[in-house]
Amino acid sequence: KELNKIYSHEKALFELNFDKQGFEWVNGDDRDHSIFIYLRKGKAKSEKLMIILNLTPNSMDYQVGVDDKFWKILLNSDDKKFGGSGIIPNINKVLPKKLMGRPYTMDLRLPPLSGLILKTNTIQNKKL
Repeated sequence: KELNKIYSHEKALFELNFDKQGFEWVNGDDRDHSIFIYLRKGKAKSEKLMIILNLTPNSMDYQVGVDDKFWKILLNSDDKKFGGSGIIPNINKVLPKKLMGRPYTMDLRLPPLSGLILKTNTIQNKKL
């Protein structure tokens, strides 16, 4: 139900479904950690979501290269309301350090067997 609600409100998940501009890998080859990260984009530059999948049964500290400094969590499949362990990643720990070809690095504690959907916080990012 929650995922359907996000899908119907977030243009980045449907506007460019059949256009290569609507999808971008951030990290699609981390076989050692079974982590997959990609962006979904809408027509407007501000319509951008980051999807982070941890396909292991272990929680882990992980660094992600990001283009924006401020993010908000739209969905954490590890939330207790979904039967998860309740680990809430600290998405506010973003450093001005290049990683994965992007200007910032986000330090995260990824929940086990989880999917995160993050959205740029455009109001905060405009203040930079």
